[in-house]
Amino acid sequence: MVVTGQPFFQKPERKKLEPFMQEFLGYVYQRIVQDKSLEATVENEIMDKYGLSEEDAKEFLEEEREEEREEEREEESKGIFYGFLWCIGGAVATYISYKNAPDNGGTYRLFYGAILFGVIKIIKGLYSSLK
Repeated sequence: MVVTGQPFFQKPERKKLEPFMQEFLGYVYQRIVQDKSLEATVENEIMDKYGLSEEDAKEFLEEEREEEREEEREEESKGIFYGFLWCIGGAVATYISYKNAPDNGGTYRLFYGAILFGVIKIIKGLYSSLK
């Protein structure tokens, strides 16, 4: 493992910012996301620590909140998509197994685990998107 001196919570797309902004963004990200601090407290802290106006602090926090929402939406979409893939894969595997079974008294496999796993992923994705 290589230690670069950057905080482990620094977002990769922000690496090109000047050091002051890196420190500032890392601090806000840590306080909001990791510590789950109250937003008003964080707003006051960044105004005091970095000398931002109240408007700038609110605008920055809103942008950060929107970024987090966008990342959550992407994860929900991926979960729903992969859920559908699992369901379709389980159904196709079951169909192939059924078609290859002998006609009279043959056995086939029902891939209910894959189908159930897919349904659960779909439900979780839809539920989290409705929050």
